Amino acid sequence: MIRPPLSNLFAVHDADPAALDEMMSDLQRSAEFAHVWRPAPGWVAAAAPLPGSTPDGDLSRQHQLAFAEGRDVLVERSGKDPAVRFREIVELADSNPDSLVSLPGDFGFIRFRAGGDATVVRSCGGLVPFYLRQSGHRFAIATRLGDFVRYLPDEPRLDPLVNAIWSTSWGMFPDGRTFLDGVTILGRGHFARREKTGRMQVGRYWNPRPKRLPYPTPALAREHAERLRTLLIEKLTRDLDPEDGNLLTLSGGVDSSSLAALAAGVVGRKVWTWSLLQ
Repeated sequence: MIRPPLSNLFAVHDADPAALDEMMSDLQRSAEFAHVWRPAPGWVAAAAPLPGSTPDGDLSRQHQLAFAEGRDVLVERSGKDPAVRFREIVELADSNPDSLVSLPGDFGFIRFRAGGDATVVRSCGGLVPFYLRQSGHRFAIATRLGDFVRYLPDEPRLDPLVNAIWSTSWGMFPDGRTFLDGVTILGRGHFARREKTGRMQVGRYWNPRPKRLPYPTPALAREHAERLRTLLIEKLTRDLDPEDGNLLTLSGGVDSSSLAALAAGVVGRKVWTWSLLQ
């Protein structure tokens, strides 16, 4: 089975060429990443595609892009010439990231540029988070918190507030803070654009709560419900393993119960549930 393209990413910009060379050697020696490369001057990047997932190709690298998820719908199933689509992605990421919502599908990627410039885009409802860390002349991006600890030379420090909150079983990251001090998480449907000066711009390209909605007529409500059901079934069919089991965290509420019913009853996938009682 070929799974949707999913990949863990780790990327670092450093103004010190020697530090960057050492970082690249460390990433290559680790054997944790299938690909380690220089996407743009001043950058080193590494990708670890998930098992059964197709990695980015040469065309993606030529456009200085690295995808964590969503490349298949955005590029390969778009019906457009891949080179044309990649140019559209690059243009929006570089000059108008607020308009990324105009692209199809749900996607997460990094667009690299020379001198430390980059645009990081997190999906609206996908699976892969993006974490960011700015420390002096070094800027790092990762989809796993542990990579900051493993590969950055700085001594890691815990954020006491976030760790205290999670120790009470209340899962939240206030103001984008994470378990590691100085590391922030990018919100869903958001982008972060870093400039050569080190200035960071964070914005939202997708807003699930617009100020105005069409008048909810019965016909419109049915249309929205049918469209949501279609999207859910397509997503579950695409992402769930048809042979092995799939784990669902079952809270007993409407959301997880509906997913269980669609996954097992409609899509016909094996589902195992896990619940935590306190």
